[in-house]
Amino acid sequence: MQYLAENNGAFRGKTEELYQPNNGNFLGLIEMLATFDPTMQEYVRRIKDGETHDHYFGQQIHNELIELMTSEVKKIIIDKLKLAKNFSVILDCTPDVIHKEQMSLIVRFVDVSHCDIKVVEHFIEYFIVEDTTGKGLLDLLLAEIDKLGLNIDDCRGQGYDNGANMKGKHAGVQAHILLLCFLNRAFSMM
Repeated sequence: MQYLAENNGAFRGKTEELYQPNNGNFLGLIEMLATFDPTMQEYVRRIKDGETHDHYFGQQIHNELIELMTSEVKKIIIDKLKLAKNFSVILDCTPDVIHKEQMSLIVRFVDVSHCDIKVVEHFIEYFIVEDTTGKGLLDLLLAEIDKLGLNIDDCRGQGYDNGANMKGKHAGVQAHILLLCFLNRAFSMM
């Protein structure tokens, strides 16, 4: 699974059956491992012969493994971001294939976790957007930033598409964040 994720490979194919054409990269790797590994070979044989019906090669398990890996990668990114403290957000909205509006969240920060310090950008997540107003998008962003354990006051930059709900100078997300950060700083000085 990690090999496929690191190389942007699709997990599933058109079928979930071993030794069938178009069964995907994951099952293809299992078939290859069974060629060389006696334990995997025996496990695959038991599945093919119907001796066991509970196995870890189906879509539900794929999704669980993907979620576990996603969670761990996101945790590593957020830990590095917290070490850097300051960050920028890059947001973009677009409809998905079923015409639901989605917003992508990307963070940009200086990765100081290694000797070779560099500016990095990481995709965090897609969100389904119910309220596409600037205030609705802001609320969604603030909720996610809070869920990640980040502070909006540490946000030092913003990047958006040219939509008025994102970049609008009076009611867009950008204007709301600038006002919010200004007010937070003003109240912290009192």
